[in-house]
Amino acid sequence: MYATAPSPGRALRTMPVSWWAACSVGAAAIHFAVISDHLEEWWAFGLFFALLGWFQAIWPFAYLDRPSRRLAWVAIVVNLATVVLWAWTRTAGLPFGPDPGMPEAVGAADLVSTAFEIALVAGLLGTQLVARPQPADDALAPGRSGPIGRVDLAIWALVAVLSTAAIALGAA
Repeated sequence: MYATAPSPGRALRTMPVSWWAACSVGAAAIHFAVISDHLEEWWAFGLFFALLGWFQAIWPFAYLDRPSRRLAWVAIVVNLATVVLWAWTRTAGLPFGPDPGMPEAVGAADLVSTAFEIALVAGLLGTQLVARPQPADDALAPGRSGPIGRVDLAIWALVAVLSTAAIALGAA
């Protein structure tokens, strides 16, 4: 007897929503680290990074506590808009601010942050379009332990290491 491949919906359900939360926290850490640089450039840029960082830091706790389609879609929209804005600033430059129309350089910190945001959007889109998130599917759900918990911890550790490295490289 041959085992059948899991359906995409089942595969996405086995990915803990806490992985997407880790991506959000990683992006938030990087955004917090660059607030002062952006404040020096223009107060509105600093404010944008502060607000985005706080959203990305707080959202995971709300979502892990009570996963919902509304919270997932809010995160998808905010993070996808951030990715689009990042691409715009790196290719054409913003039409306003201290240097209108001047593209910004690509750095390690913004690449890592954008990668986290893309992973978050892809993961949440998958759970929203293919499989509804279920609290019982989350590795952090009460009573859940075992290998998935160790994988979950490894994902969070990887995000912490990548965020730290990106911040350190950005400061160098």
